[in-house]
Amino acid sequence: MFDRREFLREYLKDIEEQRIPELRAQLVPLESGEMHLGERKEYGPWVDTTQRDIDRLKKSIVEYERIAADLRKSESL
Repeated sequence: MFDRREFLREYLKDIEEQRIPELRAQLVPLESGEMHLGERKEYGPWVDTTQRDIDRLKKSIVEYERIAADLRKSESL
């Protein structure tokens, strides 16, 4: 039988122990300037997308932190 509480506890654990740390680790080389990301459309010039990707990672971290906080507050855990 499906145990909703156990599922939510495991999801919270995954968020806090895997997802957020992985996203933070991806930020380190980007924010330090050690690594840059970019894209090239068709035959156009290479465009640096590093800041866009940093912003996207930070937004994902904030969202996961919000979800984790909501789960911790939830009476269903």
